[in-house]
Amino acid sequence: MKGPFGKFAAGVYQITYELNVQEVGRPFALFANGVLLAGTSYGENSQGVLTGHAVVNLFENDVITLQNLSGDTNLNASVSGIGVVAASIIFEQLTTA
Repeated sequence: MKGPFGKFAAGVYQITYELNVQEVGRPFALFANGVLLAGTSYGENSQGVLTGHAVVNLFENDVITLQNLSGDTNLNASVSGIGVVAASIIFEQLTTA
C-alpha cells in the first residue's frame, strides 16, 4: 500500500491508519512529498495488525503516501475465510493555516 492519498489544504491533520499484514516485522510510515514524516513509523503487533497515529502539519498541495519501510509485504484480505478490510486511513483536519 502506498498511495498517493491526495493533495491537501494547509493545516494540522490527525492521520490514523490500520493495516492487516501477513508478515511480522514490517514497519510502515507516512511520507509527505517523498519525505518521511517524523514520528509516523509503526510496526505491527504479534497478530499482524499495524496501527499508526500522528498529528502533522501539512502544506497546501502536499501529497501523502503510506510506505512499507522494509520491502514488499502482503495485506490480509480475509481472516478465517471471511473477507475483511485489509487497510484503512483517516485524515482529519484539526486546524487551517
